Amino acid sequence: MGATGAVGKHLLIELQKSPLCSKVVSVSRRSVDVPLESKTKQIIVNDFDHFLLQQNPDTAYQQLFAEEPKIDVAFCCLGSKNVSDSAEMLAKIDKIYPSKFYDLVFRNNNALMCKQFSLVSSGGASATSWFTYNRIKGEVENELMQKSLQQPNRMIIFRPSFLIAKREEPRWIEEVGKKILKLVDWLPWINPITAEDIAKAIVQEWETYYTQQYASEQQIRKESIIFESKQTQQFADERNSKAQ
Repeated sequence: MGATGAVGKHLLIELQKSPLCSKVVSVSRRSVDVPLESKTKQIIVNDFDHFLLQQNPDTAYQQLFAEEPKIDVAFCCLGSKNVSDSAEMLAKIDKIYPSKFYDLVFRNNNALMCKQFSLVSSGGASATSWFTYNRIKGEVENELMQKSLQQPNRMIIFRPSFLIAKREEPRWIEEVGKKILKLVDWLPWINPITAEDIAKAIVQEWETYYTQQYASEQQIRKESIIFESKQTQQFADERNSKAQ
């Protein structure tokens, strides 16, 4: 979910290239601007409020998954375009929508047999943060990890720090951040990362788990893991080296 965003667009590309991925279901507000392969099904949801918050959850579930016997992994890349939006708007897009999407994936006692839910969060996410954006990101992390305790699945969270991406509507705070980074990029905890590398890291992490741990254990490893920006970059570097 969120395939038209900076990270989601690249994630769709990576999933289409992955030999382990036999089908992709893309959910977004508008049509994606990347070529779609035959294994990709695109679902356009014009009104997320109605789809996720107002209509009967069973109806939303049928719209997404009626033709899907199972889904191995779900990815959520939803995020606000502007971190200076109102607290109410940030909470809806960055917390409520992802939480409701999780509920749909694991509805009906996980009939889809989903093994993993991966969320793109943000560096500095903390439910106790004084910054509204970071606090909301931390709250949704905590909420989904708590929900995952009731499901037989892995909960994977990626926390990229400063995002390097070409946006239709650039975030002014990120533009300022990029200039600051040029002055402090020697600090070890500053790890700017591209949207493309985040997407590669997400797929690399899933493929590594699926082909190694799950293949040998033949059961879902119930766990919650948070990958900070530096660890996320390491996954991306692994994928980039494989492609060379």
